[in-house]
Amino acid sequence: MKTALIIIGIIAVLWLLDRGALAMERRGWIYWRKRKASPGTRAAAFLEMQSLLEPGRNHVIEAQSEHEEKKSDAAGPPSSEQQAASDEQSTTSGAAGGGLG
Repeated sequence: MKTALIIIGIIAVLWLLDRGALAMERRGWIYWRKRKASPGTRAAAFLEMQSLLEPGRNHVIEAQSEHEEKKSDAAGPPSSEQQAASDEQSTTSGAAGGGLG
């Protein structure tokens, strides 16, 4: 009799936990049964776990991202003078090409 009550109690607790998790999922707090996490979310979670387990590699990733930022900043957007010169060239070449055809 005591074993049956324990089993019923465990089932009741699990059912309540499931209902609570479903309510949290409806509010968007967690992913439980109805909705699945996007692949980007899983990847971000994995990378965070990896950074906790292997903190020495974190500086390598930061250095690579800084290097990429410097490369993109060096190339940068064209200045207004460069843009005006390129527009002028395309206008004159377009007019010359149109006159010959």
